[in-house]
Amino acid sequence: MAWSGEQKLVWSAAARSAAVCFSAPWSWIACACLLALTALPVRAEDLRGLVRLAVPDDRALFERVRGQASDLAVSLQAEQTAGLEPSLREQLATARALASAHRVRVVIWATRTTDKLEIVVADLELDRVLVRELERAHGPEDRSAQDEAAGLVVRTALKASLAGEALGSPPKELIPVEQPPPPETAPEPAVTPRVEPVPQPAAAPQPARWLAALGALAGADGVSRGGHYGLSARAGYQGPRLELGLRGAFGLRADVQASLARPELSQHRAEAYVGAALIARDELRFSLLAGVGARVFSLHAGSATDGFVAGSDRKVLVALSALATFSWLPGWARWERARAGATLSGGVDVFPQAAELGYREGEGFVGVESLWRVQPLGGVEAVLVF
Repeated sequence: MAWSGEQKLVWSAAARSAAVCFSAPWSWIACACLLALTALPVRAEDLRGLVRLAVPDDRALFERVRGQASDLAVSLQAEQTAGLEPSLREQLATARALASAHRVRVVIWATRTTDKLEIVVADLELDRVLVRELERAHGPEDRSAQDEAAGLVVRTALKASLAGEALGSPPKELIPVEQPPPPETAPEPAVTPRVEPVPQPAAAPQPARWLAALGALAGADGVSRGGHYGLSARAGYQGPRLELGLRGAFGLRADVQASLARPELSQHRAEAYVGAALIARDELRFSLLAGVGARVFSLHAGSATDGFVAGSDRKVLVALSALATFSWLPGWARWERARAGATLSGGVDVFPQAAELGYREGEGFVGVESLWRVQPLGGVEAVLVF
């Protein structure tokens, strides 16, 4: 049985550990732990790649490439862009910007002419570019066969990148050197032309987006039996890190325990919030938000005894809020420039002044229950980012 270099290293270390164990009987437990740690496999992260979609035909090509790579440790995503740049130098500059913005290692695209199709696979970590030319398809059947051949080319390139040996050539061998114009005067001694380095474009930041959400929330206020509930709506702005917007909720009535009446309490809200995203990835976002606004408590009391007069009342209080939100925007819920997903949130409402429930007797007020000044809150929303 042939051993790889990594396995030889592991078993060599294990053998030395065993020698120490036999020479020192009191260290059997430490040696066993060392052997277990050296034998643990290390799982590498999946290779991340991006397929650039410049024309409508690229969508079918992307689906075929993703199918060919389905059994590999590869994660592929599509990015809709404008038409391709005229030269390979400019296309590689755009590929580097996309790789930096989306944190991918491999960028794939296709260049099309009237008589041929070129598949380009750029492994930016190993600085290798593979260019393969295929005959242009002339019908639906030829196009399907062409996409299949292109998918096999990309699969072979991805397998080589996974093995650490990317196919292709360094970019400087594929990009022609611009020769200076011939001199107009008498010939001079030849001078070796200077090759200008390929400019490295700055990483494109994640674009700012607008957000709209509908959902439900629930909380506890200390007096409502089973807590209070409501329907919520939110609209705001999402930058690469900054978030701000408006949130509102319509509260549903909840029963309140009382001896002389049958009160029902609902809590409505309107507030503005601002926050920061601690994690801002393509599909996941974790943010901390702080808000300030008004809480409207609406009380409706029905009479339970002859001596009590039914009525209703409303009170408005200022409240502060602190929320942590976790948003998931799956790759399959996207189209054009919009994305859909779900958001879970949890936090607290803080009231500088506590609301109090009670009875009015003549000109006086008899308090019965006080709402909590710090109230836990949670919610779930359906989100659209566009």
